[in-house]
Amino acid sequence: MTSVSILEGVTSIGLSAFEGCSSLRTAVFPSSMIAVGDYSFYNCSSLKRITFKGDVLILGDYAFCGCTSLESATFTGNEPAVGKYAFYYCPETAKVFIPSFAWGWADPGNTWNGMKLYRIELSVGIGYALYLPEFTIFNPEASVRIFPSMRTKFTALRLRTILQICRLPEPPMPPVLRGTALR
Repeated sequence: MTSVSILEGVTSIGLSAFEGCSSLRTAVFPSSMIAVGDYSFYNCSSLKRITFKGDVLILGDYAFCGCTSLESATFTGNEPAVGKYAFYYCPETAKVFIPSFAWGWADPGNTWNGMKLYRIELSVGIGYALYLPEFTIFNPEASVRIFPSMRTKFTALRLRTILQICRLPEPPMPPVLRGTALR
């Protein structure tokens, strides 16, 4: 088997379901998928592409660990909660494509093994602030590292470039009035 397309209506993949399937090259998950269990695709050494068509909520521990040929993982819905070492021992050259803001992504030092995140589109209303987990965003224009305590304010309703993000100090500075001193 070189490709697997999980049928619409399937909501989860169990523990070690495809573990060690060395000929598997692509895996496509339906919009109905909620959870990918622990070790589900562990050591699928030929797996190159993973595509989630919906809002998968959970990627279990070691779910794609050891997929040494992985080139890309595409998430088209909201970001899942990612278990420990979900993408460990995957190539650092693999690309992770994610939409909107990256809620739920685990520490890249463990789970992402240095893989780069691409195609970030941020969409929130003016004046909203978000608290994001630590992760690094790479794109052709800039490279930004976001830490848990950082408050990020978005300056437009729909942003297409990371250069439009501004950082606010924590806690926010009080307004400066004429004649007042800053401490």
